[in-house]
Amino acid sequence: MRRLWLVIAFFLAAAWLRGSVLYDQLKQEYQGKGGVELVAGSEPFPVTLGAGVVAGKNVPKSDIDIYLYLFRKEFGKYPAELISLTGLKRVVFCRELSINGQARAAVPDGENNTLYLDVRSGIYSETYRRKIIHHAFYRLLDEASHDGPGDADWVALNSPGFHYGSEGPVAEGDNKASLISHPAPGFLNSWAMSAVEEDKAEIFANLMVNDLKTRLLLKDDEILRAKVRRLKDTLALFCRPCGEDFWARVVKQF
Repeated sequence: MRRLWLVIAFFLAAAWLRGSVLYDQLKQEYQGKGGVELVAGSEPFPVTLGAGVVAGKNVPKSDIDIYLYLFRKEFGKYPAELISLTGLKRVVFCRELSINGQARAAVPDGENNTLYLDVRSGIYSETYRRKIIHHAFYRLLDEASHDGPGDADWVALNSPGFHYGSEGPVAEGDNKASLISHPAPGFLNSWAMSAVEEDKAEIFANLMVNDLKTRLLLKDDEILRAKVRRLKDTLALFCRPCGEDFWARVVKQF
């Protein structure tokens, strides 16, 4: 029995070490990508923002290795120049993340150039977890590129008479609202219909994971195709390395 416990202890220690090593490797790597700090186990929650109070619980770096593999793949798709241009300075890994008491899988904090990611949220769906990283990052990117909320040129692409938010309230990050449902021409899901910035972020996120349903919808939805063209053109103007070659690599990396 003692020998069995020694074996168990050995494997637990090995798992802890692997997680720590991966975190330390990524921490060093992203310090070189515009000085982005990765944070685990030491965030002083709660954090008060203009939009409300961000709450969460810390997770030790030894307990996030599985999520880090996903993060490394998805965030690794971005050129270092793009990360730098967004102004991102910190990525905080945590659990039980919320803002104003509403659970969130991710919170982009433009005031402090911080991205909060809940490592326990959406564990039933890897696709959802991948998309939410890109959605939240795009919110910071959108703000940094000075398009931000109320992009009139984007709004003009929609069908006449459409108004964002007119379909009723949608909880930000609601996993059901984020499912591809094509509720109206030009929209991937109901979350996208809640606000201009959410519409853009949802298209960006689904492009970044090369979502099959999105690709199929693009064949027949002219408004959606126009939005994708505008998003890609705007991104390329904002960050030179994010042109056609960037999207070609994204397709290969999904």
